[in-house]
Amino acid sequence: MPTRLAPATTGRAREAKAAGFEEKAFFEYHLYTLGRPATLAQNATKQIELFPTASGVGCEKKLVYHGLGSNYPVYGSPMSDRNFGIRSNRKVDVYLQIRNAQPNGLGVPLPAGKLRVSKRDDADGSLEFIGEDLIDHTARDETVQVKLGSAFDVVGERKQLDYRVDTAARWIEEDIEIRVRNQKPDETVEVIVKENLYRWSNWSIIRRTHDFDRQDSRTVHFPVRVAPKGEAVVRYSVRYTW
Repeated sequence: MPTRLAPATTGRAREAKAAGFEEKAFFEYHLYTLGRPATLAQNATKQIELFPTASGVGCEKKLVYHGLGSNYPVYGSPMSDRNFGIRSNRKVDVYLQIRNAQPNGLGVPLPAGKLRVSKRDDADGSLEFIGEDLIDHTARDETVQVKLGSAFDVVGERKQLDYRVDTAARWIEEDIEIRVRNQKPDETVEVIVKENLYRWSNWSIIRRTHDFDRQDSRTVHFPVRVAPKGEAVVRYSVRYTW
């Protein structure tokens, strides 16, 4: 004998089917329409999940040490003050790079907003929250970078070793040392040492202990590997001319 659902049960099934947001392209934007009513009490705030939790998403962890702590703006003249930019930040930031692609468990247009990340604990199979970040609009098949916070067992130190300037000849030379320490007892870490060449736009690195990757007109990355309970030391000299 066929079983009929009671009206209340039928309503719940229909609501569950239309519970999420429906996304569609509209002009050069994306619209997200909630498929069910949402009740909001007076003077209340309510959060509604835009997407269901995506599990098994592949990602790449990156540790980045930016000794300056912030990017300096472009100035209209060379910064010849010896003490400019010598304050050292000790925190090593943790980033995840995630490919927003269907084979990676995603592949939907991600609107700007808060993205929360959890990791499965192998000890008991539970999901543990490890961080969150605000992301910009991210199209399908693009890469999103999420900053989760700072590493606990990896720290950095940046200092100026020497400084030379000849304003008549129009040049500045600066010697920089960066130390990255890994206090993990049994894990080697890879860290990107990020340096901004902040004194002037025309620069060249004249001496260095490590190879670097030029990211843009004023940013270089020194990739280093740090052994357990070990330290990596990056030294370089930069010459500015104008």
